[in-house]
Amino acid sequence: MKCPILALLLTLLQPRPGVSQTIITQDPGSVTGTEEGEVTVPCTVTGAPPGPVRWYRDSAVADSISTLHPPPPNERNDPVCLLGFEETPIARGSGSRLSVQTLPPLIITQDPDSVTGTEEGEVTLPCTLSRVGAAGPVRWYRDTDRGREYLYSAAAPPPNERNDPRVSRVYPMNPTDFSIRIVRLTVNDSGRYHCDKYSGFDGPRIANGSGSSLSVREKLRPPVIEGPQGRVLAGNAVALTCRSNGPPGTKFTWKKNNGTVPGEQSNTVSLQTAKEDIRSTVTCETTDPTTQQTLSSEPYSLGASITGESVH
Repeated sequence: MKCPILALLLTLLQPRPGVSQTIITQDPGSVTGTEEGEVTVPCTVTGAPPGPVRWYRDSAVADSISTLHPPPPNERNDPVCLLGFEETPIARGSGSRLSVQTLPPLIITQDPDSVTGTEEGEVTLPCTLSRVGAAGPVRWYRDTDRGREYLYSAAAPPPNERNDPRVSRVYPMNPTDFSIRIVRLTVNDSGRYHCDKYSGFDGPRIANGSGSSLSVREKLRPPVIEGPQGRVLAGNAVALTCRSNGPPGTKFTWKKNNGTVPGEQSNTVSLQTAKEDIRSTVTCETTDPTTQQTLSSEPYSLGASITGESVH
């Protein structure tokens, strides 16, 4: 879509008569610009100009400058009345027609899928602009119980705000990719993050992304074995529990004296004991279903849970 064609006319004014011929050349006669951009409208004056040179637009006076920033489509400068001027035009340009093309809407794309990270690790949150927008910052915000909370901008932060020092741009030289990297994650970083584009530092928001959800899971820690509160007589079964902060689907493996305990593996096990098991040890291993990371507990001494004598 193009805006209405504008006629720019250059007029040379001379306050006194009796001067030599002056010629004004405007070439090319048609100039095309893009919304939010800039254009140069040509003007060449031959002969000594004895008076001021002025630019006019659709019979309205404009600043006498050679480079004009196009107004938004369908908008015009306010007309200026020249009532009271006594100067007489002595030369007039043929005019230049300016056509300003409308830009497509600015669209921000964020990954609709949830991004998953691990405590103390790092993640990348994507944000891509469909085109280079007007001057103004791209800012990241996070939804919290208290509302939107400012997170980061490659430009200066808004007043009374500060950038999170753990956040940085992934591609700082890319004019349309404003993806960020967050390091040293904590479980509290979980939430929804928004990438917004603003017009000017203090201007309004002109585009916003749909948001990306970040889920930070607790770092997998070594499991801990818990035995019964009291001792049982050797020859009886002893129940042990493996405590783990692993996610759902975590695999458990029990070992006695470094040999795998047969049978179905879960976070609990019932071991049939013998008197010699007073010197035996048991360990529990956990395997993360996603990363396949395996961690092992400290050896648990069965001597802490059984006795060779009758228990009263």
